[in-house]
Amino acid sequence: MEWVGPLKGNSKAMVMQCLQCGLLRTCMPRWKTRCHACLDERTRTAELGFELAPAGRGSVQITPEIEDYLALFDRYRDQLPEEIRQICVVAKVSAKLGHRMNWYYASMFSAAMMVQQRMDEFRHPDWEIFATDVKGLPWFGVTGTESHGTIGKHLRCGNYQKMGRECQFCPPDPGSRTDRAMRDRPYLLYLVWFDGFFKFGIGQPARVHTHRRQGARVIRVLRGIHQDVKAAEKRLKERFKNLPPSPLMDTTFLPRSFGIGEKRTEVVPDLYALELNLDEVLRDAEDVTVRYLPRPLGSDVPPA
Repeated sequence: MEWVGPLKGNSKAMVMQCLQCGLLRTCMPRWKTRCHACLDERTRTAELGFELAPAGRGSVQITPEIEDYLALFDRYRDQLPEEIRQICVVAKVSAKLGHRMNWYYASMFSAAMMVQQRMDEFRHPDWEIFATDVKGLPWFGVTGTESHGTIGKHLRCGNYQKMGRECQFCPPDPGSRTDRAMRDRPYLLYLVWFDGFFKFGIGQPARVHTHRRQGARVIRVLRGIHQDVKAAEKRLKERFKNLPPSPLMDTTFLPRSFGIGEKRTEVVPDLYALELNLDEVLRDAEDVTVRYLPRPLGSDVPPA
């Protein structure tokens, strides 16, 4: 494997190229790695490609998965290294004629197309997908979702980067709701209470109103910029992450806005009320609690 780079903009992952077949893959800096497709003495035989290289006198099986591989090859053949492209041509002919392939090349074909499947998940008109990482190859196929990431080139600015929701070098798109786009926008940190339990959280005004409509009492609402509010919530979560077990998960009387079952988070028994000091974790914020308290009809207090 040989390092490819440096790539403009990319600093969080390395791209390596196999000197034997030319296939690219991502890896963490200073890690040792191997090709996704090429086999060696550590690789078990017949783990991949058994449909095109059946054991004994078995017949070639054109499964839906193999059909998808062949379709991916037809779609992206010009983007594949020459060595992989030749193997894919042999696989396509073998599948069409029903001839058994050599297991070595059948395995390489399957592994290379699994890589293309992962890259295909990220394809977008504004991006050129460059390299990815798939856990499990070339031994057993895809064995998990963990990955060193997928590297793409944003065609508008030419920067290579890990694929995410948007380019990290260009200005956020209008209407974007990523943390980067919202970092300087107003956001709320709130604390509500219902029948012995507090719920803290963050969000827009509609979120607080939802808790109130479902019967919760609004205790405190602070407004700050998005990045500070997110950091304050993180500090609160750290404070309460090691709470001892409680009957909380067995309760059914809490509002649905508090969460359901194991998904119920940021919910704290009122035994810990003194530790729920929002002003301590979000300093210099604006107190807008009054906007969410019950008020008589005709009140002129403006909405948030």
